[in-house]
Amino acid sequence: MFEKTRRKLTLFYGGIAALLLLVMVFFFYFSLSFVITANVKASLQSLTAKIGHESREHHFFDWEPDKPPPPPDKGKGRKGRVDWDFLQPTQFAFVRGPAGGPPITSLGESQVQLAQKVNDFVSQQPLEPGEMEQIQITVDSTTKTYAIFRAQIDGMDPSDAIVYFGADITSMDQLLDQMQLLLTITAVLLLGLGTAAGYFFAGRAMVPITQAYKRQKEFTADASHELRTPLSVMLSSTEILAEKKESLPPFHQTVLTGMMDEITRMIRMVENLLSLARSETDAAELPHDEQEHFDVGQMAWEVCTQMHGSAAQKGVQLTLADEKTTLVPLPFHGNKDQIRQLLYILIDNAIKYTDSGGFITVSVTAVKYKKIKIVVKDTGCGIPEEDLPFIFERFYRIDKGRSRATGGTGLGLSIAAQIVAKHKGKISVESKLQKGTTFTVLLKDH
Repeated sequence: MFEKTRRKLTLFYGGIAALLLLVMVFFFYFSLSFVITANVKASLQSLTAKIGHESREHHFFDWEPDKPPPPPDKGKGRKGRVDWDFLQPTQFAFVRGPAGGPPITSLGESQVQLAQKVNDFVSQQPLEPGEMEQIQITVDSTTKTYAIFRAQIDGMDPSDAIVYFGADITSMDQLLDQMQLLLTITAVLLLGLGTAAGYFFAGRAMVPITQAYKRQKEFTADASHELRTPLSVMLSSTEILAEKKESLPPFHQTVLTGMMDEITRMIRMVENLLSLARSETDAAELPHDEQEHFDVGQMAWEVCTQMHGSAAQKGVQLTLADEKTTLVPLPFHGNKDQIRQLLYILIDNAIKYTDSGGFITVSVTAVKYKKIKIVVKDTGCGIPEEDLPFIFERFYRIDKGRSRATGGTGLGLSIAAQIVAKHKGKISVESKLQKGTTFTVLLKDH
């Protein structure tokens, strides 16, 4: 139980740590991406003033639409027009002239393919002034990342010319990819270390809780064990007195009957507490030496036969849904005594809360995936919907007065749930007031 709680705590805090690391990684990555993008845009935007100065000084954009610009001078861009010396080696300029005019670019003859692809891009997806876009261009089987920025030159009519600046940012793009990989690996490592540390410290933090719970279980077991003897002596004494019951006055007979009922109820409660304490002291799984093969259908028939007397005394009809179950083997591997106790608890509980004239039906069937389904259905008083989530808790009783009248201790269903959990099964309940209750148990044969 504590190991399960420890894992849940580790999972909970590990989830929080993972969320924080995820937020941190995204924040750092997008912050770095934003800073790099802003720097690239600022560097390209700074070229606007320089090309504006060149255009005013050398009348760079003054050419007639029906005449192409002068041919490029080697290494100097346009002859007599402008020098591209203000551009970095990774930067280029691309100018689209008036409609129908050929573009002007700082890209040399060896970069004709790049110039063509840039021209295709700005033709198909024209940018707004001051806008920048990142694109990937493949030239000679090599894919690179470029930033394209549309300059906004003061005093220049966009119909005269549209100026674009570009920069090769492949190295920065690769840096972001590497940083993303590094952040992911770091986050995974930190999460693993944090989870391991959380599991360790969760175990350390639960040591005092485990010790206190262990002492409580030991006290319950010891107290229950010690109480059995005096209660048995008291019951024997009252049984001896009961032999002379007829000679006692009516009031003393009533007192004696009440004492016997209360002592019997206390003995049952002590036995249930001892059963719970022993069960919790055992390992989470059934020890191998406590498991055996047996027929659940045959066992259900035997328990129903034994409980017929109690049901008949209450005026309740108890039946096995399919008597042929005893002829069809339903093999199961588990603790035979505990499964018998489970059937007894569920049937006894149904008898207690079903009034005279009611019906109780027990069925045991094989279902797919090697599972055995046990259903105990009654037509009793039912359970309020708000109480259903709590009926497997210890000492929980819906009607405490009625439970005392029927001799209930509030521990039976808790023991039943624990038996089912020990066998890695599931127990569920459905109920409607004044219509009855159905308990369903699924056990998987291993």
